[in-house]
Amino acid sequence: MPRSADSDVSVRVTPQGGGLYAFDPFPFSGIRVEVACSGRYVEPFPEDREFTRDEIGQALCKLPTTTQKFVFVPG
Repeated sequence: MPRSADSDVSVRVTPQGGGLYAFDPFPFSGIRVEVACSGRYVEPFPEDREFTRDEIGQALCKLPTTTQKFVFVPG
C-alpha cells in the first residue's frame, strides 16, 4: 500500500472468521469498514467438449447471484 508518492508499507490482513478481517496497519479512516459484493459461484465446465462463448454466457446467467459481506477492523 502506498504511504506516499515515495514510500510504501506492507499491510497484514488476518482472517478472524465470519467475514471479519483485521488489518495492520489499518489503511482506512474510522474504526471499521463494511464491504458487500455480489457475484456467482462457478463450478468448472466439463472437460469433455469445447463450449462456445454464448453457451458459457448462458450458463453463467442462469446461476444465482449471492452477496458476500465483509468487515475490516484494525489489527
